[in-house]
Amino acid sequence: GHRSGLPTAIASCMEKLSLQVCSIGGVPIRIHALLPLVAGMAALSAAAAGAGTLGILMAVIVSGPLLLLTVLIHEFGHITAARRCGFKPDHVLLWPLGGLAYISKDGITPKEQVFVSSMGPATHLPMLAIWAVILVATNDGRITLSTSGMWYDSHFVPLICIAMLTNNIAMLVFNLFVPCIPLDCSQILVSLLLMCGYEANFAAKVMVGVSVPVVLLLLAWGAYMFITGGATASMSLVLALWLGLQ
Repeated sequence: GHRSGLPTAIASCMEKLSLQVCSIGGVPIRIHALLPLVAGMAALSAAAAGAGTLGILMAVIVSGPLLLLTVLIHEFGHITAARRCGFKPDHVLLWPLGGLAYISKDGITPKEQVFVSSMGPATHLPMLAIWAVILVATNDGRITLSTSGMWYDSHFVPLICIAMLTNNIAMLVFNLFVPCIPLDCSQILVSLLLMCGYEANFAAKVMVGVSVPVVLLLLAWGAYMFITGGATASMSLVLALWLGLQ
C-alpha cells in the first residue's frame, strides 16, 4: 500500500523500530525490526508440519527474500506512477504486514489517485508471468497450482514457483478487491466515488461502512485459525487489528 500519512502514534512507533538499509532510485528503503519474524514463523510452521530441512529452507526463501522482493516491486509500482503524476516519494517501509510507500500527494486528483493506487497491484501481473515461465521450464512444461505428487528433493524449484504464484495471486486479489482502509482498493473506490460527483464526506462514510465488516471478518477468521491451530492465525489477527486502527 501507499500512505501520505499514518496516525501519529502508529507512524512514530513504526519509524522508531525501522532502519534504513539502502536507497533505490533515490528512494530510501527502511526495514522494520520485526520483519524477520515473517520468515521465522514460516520456518517454524514448516518444521511443525514435518516438512524437513528442504521444506524449512523453502519456507524461509519464500517468506524471506522472495516475499521482500515482491512487496518492494509492488511499492515501486506506486512510486513510479506517483512520479509520473509529478509527486515525490519520501521512503518505503517494509514491515511484517507488507510495505508502505510514503508519498507526498498534495493536490492529487481522483483520477491520478486511481492510477497511483492501481499500479501497485498491477505489478503482480508481470511477476505472475515470470514465475509461470520458470515453472513451465522446470516442471516438464506443465503449469499448475497443485503440489500433489511433488517432493522437496525432486521439485524444489517448481514448489517455490507455485508458492510465489499463489502469493502473487493473493496479494493482487487482496489489494485490488478488498475495500478496507488503507488498502489500494479503498483508495480506488473513494476516488471513483469522487469522480462520479459524490462529496468527500459521503465517500468517507461509505469506506468506513465497508471497512468495518471487512475488519470484523478478518478478526473472526484470525480467531478461527487460532482455535484450530492455523499457522496464519497470529498474522491474521495482527492484520485485522492494524486495519481497524486506520
